[in-house]
Amino acid sequence: NIQPPSCFGAANGRVEVVGINGGMEPMLYSLDGENFSPRSFFANLEAGNYRLWVQDANGCELDTIVLLEHPTALVLSMGNNDEIQLGDSKLLNPQINQDLSALDTFYWAPADGLDCLTCWPVSVQPSATTTYQLTVVDSFGCVVEERSTVNVRKERRVFIPSAFSPNGDGINERFTVYAGPEVAEIKSFRVFDRWGELVFERVGFLPNQELEGWDGRLGGQLIKNKVYIYYAEIRFVDGWEELHQGDVTLVR
Repeated sequence: NIQPPSCFGAANGRVEVVGINGGMEPMLYSLDGENFSPRSFFANLEAGNYRLWVQDANGCELDTIVLLEHPTALVLSMGNNDEIQLGDSKLLNPQINQDLSALDTFYWAPADGLDCLTCWPVSVQPSATTTYQLTVVDSFGCVVEERSTVNVRKERRVFIPSAFSPNGDGINERFTVYAGPEVAEIKSFRVFDRWGELVFERVGFLPNQELEGWDGRLGGQLIKNKVYIYYAEIRFVDGWEELHQGDVTLVR
């Protein structure tokens, strides 16, 4: 009875003698021709060729070659490491030399930035450079692991115009904060006149939303064309916060 290893590189193969024709009992068995034992099976074997020896009570010997075949190795590829901009996402779509239906389980780690721990493929949006590991277990219990590093480039792109013109022509009507996907929230956006009077305030909103911006009014009334001072508290998706300040010219 021959049982090859269950997984590539494993040492759990087994050879067992289940019957012998002829010879005189008791029988002795060996895999090296030197160390004989009455035990008729050999366990914890790697794949490969073995010479099995049988010796009877009269010292007569018989040998034969036994082959324990190599199981197919699980091969998992994650592709090259990638670089993304902070706030962007990346699809990790590994390749494996088996049908996904033949796999028992697979799971990702760490959980940071993952949209799913047991999906294939998986979308990741890390807030810092992260190495993701995929562990795959097939129906035989064979395990393969592979890693992929997603490098995060932290360009903190924020644009706040230096002028706006709320004159009803549909162009540049409101004053707001524009930013890339790396910005999670505008925590606060305040505009003051030169004497320190608050003329506009908005808190807890997303960038690039023109309707959230200032329309050049105070208390519902249009105010004078002049230079105003702004302060914008900005929170990024990695938790970093910045204060942007400057001036803006209102022109009609």
